[in-house]
Amino acid sequence: MRLKLRWRRSDSFIDFAISDYFAEAPEEIVNMLAETIFTRIYDGNIDYPEGFCDWLTGPEFIALNRDRFLGRCKVLPAYREKHHSLQRAYEDLLDKRLIDEIPGLVLRWTDAEDAQPKGRSSALMRAVVMPTYMDTDTISDEAFEFNLFRLLLTVVSRFGEDPMINKMEIDRRISEYPESGRLAFEIENNIPVNVCGGF
Repeated sequence: MRLKLRWRRSDSFIDFAISDYFAEAPEEIVNMLAETIFTRIYDGNIDYPEGFCDWLTGPEFIALNRDRFLGRCKVLPAYREKHHSLQRAYEDLLDKRLIDEIPGLVLRWTDAEDAQPKGRSSALMRAVVMPTYMDTDTISDEAFEFNLFRLLLTVVSRFGEDPMINKMEIDRRISEYPESGRLAFEIENNIPVNVCGGF
């Protein structure tokens, strides 16, 4: 997983912008990030410091930011599932040993019009947000589980890893999922026609 940053520079200054998820970060964490960005601009790609990675992937970052993330995803805390249970699907994947347990994972629904096709997941927030149009009896339980599995693979991807390596690993695990092609086809053909975006 990668951290999204923006920067620009001229002969006399460097200006960079980071997410407001760092608004309450300790000063030393922001300093580590700034030093890493500065070094990357002038000396090329380097790894983030271990202390920075530990904080970013630890409980403090989640405690400060997950509610903000879920709010931006417009989650429905009181949504009553009709056909599919996120928790039960997750437990089934655990029982089948298709995924390892993810400590602190949250699973939520959203009816936001701009919800990502087939759901959204975040490794840093340890969260999956599923659009309510996936809660339909036209999608089988096994296809729903497969879709959740795909999202969970992003949650367990490693921060700081080369994004191409992460993508290759996710693609490999999706391809090894039993009947992945048939299940992906089922999902693609049973979500609203105004929703676009493939696996």
